[in-house]
Amino acid sequence: MLKSPWLRVAAVILAALLAACLVLLKDRAPGAGATGPGSDSGLPRLVELGSQTCTPCQMMKPIIEGLRRDYAGVVSVESVDVNRDPAAVQQFGIRAIPTQVFIDAAGREVARNEGYIAREDIEEIFLTYFGVTRRPAAWTAPAGARA
Repeated sequence: MLKSPWLRVAAVILAALLAACLVLLKDRAPGAGATGPGSDSGLPRLVELGSQTCTPCQMMKPIIEGLRRDYAGVVSVESVDVNRDPAAVQQFGIRAIPTQVFIDAAGREVARNEGYIAREDIEEIFLTYFGVTRRPAAWTAPAGARA
């Protein structure tokens, strides 16, 4: 195959470099690892990526704030403004906003939604993928809110 010792050495070095590049790229894949904005180790996460200038994103704001309050200590609920944190767009592979990324306690992306999503649908994902029951016992719907 490769008769020259220098070609063999070059092939080994090239293979090692290729392997190192693949490892580095794997670590930067969307949803890889529990690193990123506001990461709480040990908790499943909902990362909502949006913008102040996006109408559906603004519609999500009270839902996300309610989930953050109601699931504190159970699920880490984070909001990321893609205009203020453009690196998050690449980190999470965002194609549209709003996007909700669901990451389990081990740091693996288990679900994703692009666009508006109702609180009930988010809670269903919490139950299905995180094993978190719907609405903690202390939760009460704000006056005039859709329960």
